[in-house]
Amino acid sequence: MKIKQYTCVKNKEGRVFLRCVKEYPFDGVVAIDSPESIYIIAKDVLKLCELASEEVWLLAFNTRNILIGAFKVAQGGGNYAPTTPRDVFMRTLLIGAINIVLVHNHPSGDVKPSKGDDNVTNIMKQAADLLGINMLDHVIVGNSFYSYRSDYKL
Repeated sequence: MKIKQYTCVKNKEGRVFLRCVKEYPFDGVVAIDSPESIYIIAKDVLKLCELASEEVWLLAFNTRNILIGAFKVAQGGGNYAPTTPRDVFMRTLLIGAINIVLVHNHPSGDVKPSKGDDNVTNIMKQAADLLGINMLDHVIVGNSFYSYRSDYKL
């Protein structure tokens, strides 16, 4: 299996479409069924645990929770990466995903969520519900991982 990373680009007419920018070979988990499987992808494929700046990624899935695309939706400094519902859901809708997971890293290694993380998670969950998209989890990675779903906050 290959995990495909996409980006959104505009054509000459101003229409937005997806362009595959990278394929990651991956022989691991095919269906995503736990926060541990998200952590494995974030750590081993996307290499988020090695970064010195914070990045937010959208993992988009079909109805069987098969990963159909990965998008870097925000990149920031050492402790913050601005993320908006537009950044997330434009990509979700373009790829035709029904299920999503947000994942981001904490360069400090401490995976305890901040108030900002809580706020972003709540806003994204509300937007997903409004659009009829299942937000399965928001996972923070560092020296280990934190799952909003496992902590009953999602």
